[in-house]
Amino acid sequence: MDECKLILMGFGAVGKGVAKAISLKKDMINEKYGITLKVVASDDSYTSAISQDVYDEE
Repeated sequence: MDECKLILMGFGAVGKGVAKAISLKKDMINEKYGITLKVVASDDSYTSAISQDVYDEE
């Protein structure tokens, strides 16, 4: 199973909607396409958030 790391640029109505859709549809996406989507960072006009595991160990 492959993992696709995503960065959401903008976390207003659209960004939040994308994050929610990914969360709600993650099992279907995994079954249909064989990938796991993972949001590792997001930002808006005020701040940014980055997951600690955004970089691979290799």
